Amino acid sequence: MIFHKCIKCGKEFKIKPYKIKLGQGKYCSRKCLYTRKGERHPLFGIPRSKEIKRKISEKLTGRKHTSESKMKMSEALTGENHPLFGKHRSMETRRKISEGHKGIKPSIESKRKNSEAHKGKIMAEETKKKISEANKGEKCYRWKGGIKATRKRRKRDLKYQLNSRISRSINLCLKKGIKSGRHWGDLIGYNIEDLKKRLDSTMPEGYNWDDLFIGKLHIDHKIPISAFNFDKPEHIDFKRCWALENLQLLPAQENRKKHDKLLDVFQTCLKI
Repeated sequence: MIFHKCIKCGKEFKIKPYKIKLGQGKYCSRKCLYTRKGERHPLFGIPRSKEIKRKISEKLTGRKHTSESKMKMSEALTGENHPLFGKHRSMETRRKISEGHKGIKPSIESKRKNSEAHKGKIMAEETKKKISEANKGEKCYRWKGGIKATRKRRKRDLKYQLNSRISRSINLCLKKGIKSGRHWGDLIGYNIEDLKKRLDSTMPEGYNWDDLFIGKLHIDHKIPISAFNFDKPEHIDFKRCWALENLQLLPAQENRKKHDKLLDVFQTCLKI
């Protein structure tokens, strides 16, 4: 370690020699660093060339912070030490951030990593209460009008009705937690439009979509779910069970009579 002078406040501080070679160690603290931010920075307005960007990228590729370093960085930016502490985003800034994130969906891998990172963490009761209050009712980003609006939509919106039924059915026939927040369409390989088209082609004579809303029509599996051998969406029989060819619309009374009867010879697969 050697002593180095801060170019902002003139204070001497200890730093490792290799950091000076890398062009670091000019400031004694983040406070001094952030005073040179934006237009006050000596390199403000000077764009980096593609070659420089490539070199920086190569230099940083593969580098990982140790747990100790992560802890130190976290402590250094906690509370009043954070450069944005006490500052509030304007409604315009929030709107821009919201617009920028529209349509961006986290991948299944990202969801899994996020879930793993939070395993074992226990929130304080006060924190839970704050989160609950901040996301209650109309303040929740998923708010769509409450129970009354949901009931109305369920009675009038065919896509919503089909989506709810299929999602609920898949959840029931899989072990708890296996679906892991994944959309049913990602698990079975078709979307709501494909499902609607298939079911429309099996519509019994004298019936229409309104009959599905009021319970006169049921979505039926030609080969019943109980005949298949699966407990994960990755198993072959899961795909066979929920294949479009195995789904049809049946009058409610006829479906109740059929129940779990297997009307033809059927060979199950191993759980692979």
